[in-house]
Amino acid sequence: MLLITDNGGAVFDAPFADGQSFVHRRDPRVRLVTALFSAFCLAALRGLTAAGLGLALAVFVASIARLPWRPLLKRLLAVNIFMFFLWLTVPFSMETGTLFKIGPLTASEGGIRLAFLATLKTNAIMLLFISLAATMPLPVLGHALARLHCPDKLVCIFILAYRYIQTTGEEWRRMRIAASLRAFTPRFCPHTYKTLGNMLGILFVQSFERSSRIYEAMTLRGFSGRFQSVTMFRATVCDMFFVTLLCFALAGLVFLDLRI
Repeated sequence: MLLITDNGGAVFDAPFADGQSFVHRRDPRVRLVTALFSAFCLAALRGLTAAGLGLALAVFVASIARLPWRPLLKRLLAVNIFMFFLWLTVPFSMETGTLFKIGPLTASEGGIRLAFLATLKTNAIMLLFISLAATMPLPVLGHALARLHCPDKLVCIFILAYRYIQTTGEEWRRMRIAASLRAFTPRFCPHTYKTLGNMLGILFVQSFERSSRIYEAMTLRGFSGRFQSVTMFRATVCDMFFVTLLCFALAGLVFLDLRI
């Protein structure tokens, strides 16, 4: 069997995984199950009040996890850029209560409410997933999925993809630097398209050759289709207390949403 350590090395480093908060110390399996349950509960909410409280709960969990705020804001910004385009279309695509008009476009009360609800739930789900799932190194996340009986092939693809997507990106960066040193400047012209196509072709060939070498090296080390972890996961009383408290809070949000 091929063993890999769970510290992951520099390539597995993540901005949220390095911490010693209460959330970081919880069992990875418990955090994954809780994150999935939280996403389902928050996605099912239909009222603005419950969704707002769900976002407040997500902010509270993120504060317990002591997440670095700059990487967190970057990820939330990426999500809210998509929500911005949602705001540009949804309020003007429904006909339930006119609020104002912008030329031929009519903003409806129902459309604005729906866009606001989607924004609250999306940010809440994103915050909870970052707090619970992104606070563990990628190898630990992969082994937690395996312990939850996810398919071995899916776990292998997950771990290897994360490892070698970064390697492929680094190779592409070196190729761009080499092209720049040869006075290549991208323009809208056939020469640029031909050069970029050749670079992509070389990248794919190199990736295929690297994958063959990696497979041979893993086979020689006794790899049988499953990564084995040297870390044992053990759920503690604090883990059970954490997941129970969070599930009760989510159940309360769903109950409040049904009552309103």
